[in-house]
Amino acid sequence: MDESKSQPVCEASLMAIFIFRKYVMQYISGRVERYRRFSNDFILIRLKSADLQSVTKTLAYRGPYLRLRRGDTVSCYAQKKEHSAGIDYVCETLTIYAKTRSSRGKADPVEELPSGKSLSELEMLHVRSVFEHALCQAAGHYDYLPVRSPTLVNSWPDGNTPPFRLNFYDFPGRLTISNMIYHQMMLANGFSKVYEAGKLFRKENPSSARRLAEFTIFGVAVKTQDLATVMQDLENIILHGFNALKAYSYDHVHLPDGFRFDTVTFDDLLARSGLTEIDGAQLPLKCRQYLDEHYDSFVWVTGFPEITRPFYIRSDGSRCEDCQLWFRGRIYVAAGGMVENVSARYRERMLARGQNPDAFHEYLKYVETGMPETGQIDFGVERLLAAVIGSSQAADYTWFPRYQNICMQP
Repeated sequence: MDESKSQPVCEASLMAIFIFRKYVMQYISGRVERYRRFSNDFILIRLKSADLQSVTKTLAYRGPYLRLRRGDTVSCYAQKKEHSAGIDYVCETLTIYAKTRSSRGKADPVEELPSGKSLSELEMLHVRSVFEHALCQAAGHYDYLPVRSPTLVNSWPDGNTPPFRLNFYDFPGRLTISNMIYHQMMLANGFSKVYEAGKLFRKENPSSARRLAEFTIFGVAVKTQDLATVMQDLENIILHGFNALKAYSYDHVHLPDGFRFDTVTFDDLLARSGLTEIDGAQLPLKCRQYLDEHYDSFVWVTGFPEITRPFYIRSDGSRCEDCQLWFRGRIYVAAGGMVENVSARYRERMLARGQNPDAFHEYLKYVETGMPETGQIDFGVERLLAAVIGSSQAADYTWFPRYQNICMQP
């Protein structure tokens, strides 16, 4: 995937692969501008967008009796209907979140938002669900099989991010901080293309609304000799996720008009940023600033130094066959690479990092019997959405975020 050959991705051609239903459920919210009641269970409502934009919609409600007033804020999921007279939206369940005061100065009781969420937050939760569903659809289209890795794992060595420790019947355990190793083991046992939409847990210190302790991971792994193949598949899957969101009318969530994927090598990026080396595993500020100034969408950075990457990523002794996907220079949203398949290299690299190979004895059995040519890439769903949509945090895309002093129970 040479940068000189990169070009805008044709979203129309990708959409042609998938057939969407003619009528889809859309999230609708707004203030009642006027309404006409035809019976106790049928009302035509003219809605103005909840964010006070000059966007109006006609909502046909058929359901239990509701007391409405002009100015009430309502929300629902509705089916879009197109006909000769125009477009309207049909729903059977309508929620009133804010009511105007009556002439007596009192407002009717109002149903509260679940978990204290606002209308904009509810839209973000809907975005996350639609996006994840579309990712899984697209992965299935490209012949990836869904898999599940264990959540409770044995005593893996601590890495840069401490795991959540727990006691499992008097044996030390962890909540899993990565499922990439399990995907490698699956491909060593006959699978050829797998994907997973699951949960990972990291003891961020401190965990915050930007870096969640519990988050949704989406990853693909495939038997291949070419990392560019995996990168291309993931590009198509991500694009399908965002195209699915365009079928909905959101009042508070605004997506970029289009996306493209460029590629730059680590060494080129370093030179263009005026640097000769980095200190640590992540790109320094100057590199991130360069990405933000010269790329307006997604950009792959490839070929990181060996010491900055996990022991299982293949390298030539200096640079790895790996990749990070950045959205501009804000934050990297995905990472992965080709898996090392020379067993002698594993112990050497583990020891160089101060890791104990004996702790990985189950995994190393698969390596020693023959690890296939494997490429894999993972990304955090909430992290990617927050980076792309902007002005939002990863915690906005989860109902019950675990960070700081937030209660563990709903």
